[in-house]
Amino acid sequence: MISTQLHGPRSAPLLVNNNSSKIKKPRLSGSHSSPVIVHLKSPKIIHVSPQEFMGLVQRLTGNQESTVRQPSHTSSSSGTVMEGENEMIRETCLQEAKRSEMIRTFSMILLEEINKTETYCEDMSFV
Repeated sequence: MISTQLHGPRSAPLLVNNNSSKIKKPRLSGSHSSPVIVHLKSPKIIHVSPQEFMGLVQRLTGNQESTVRQPSHTSSSSGTVMEGENEMIRETCLQEAKRSEMIRTFSMILLEEINKTETYCEDMSFV
């Protein structure tokens, strides 16, 4: 049987030093955390003009830039119809729309990363 009585004087109570602080977990903005990206090598930074952006992305991802068709001019009774030129304009508009969507996506990803970094820095009292 174990004795529950004190043997000798009572020990001093444990106290928390005033300089101590609680360890807090970083706040999660969403219901789940996003994956952490760990780079084995530093990412390569490539500076490119907006006009060259789509071609660069296609080259880096392995897709070849679509070849631009030469305009074919045909005549009709009402005048010259430039079907090839209209097709080139349509194709250029599609490429610009894709380029804009890519830039929008990259911008959203960058903003998310910036917000995560700011939140982390605030939580760690760096800011």
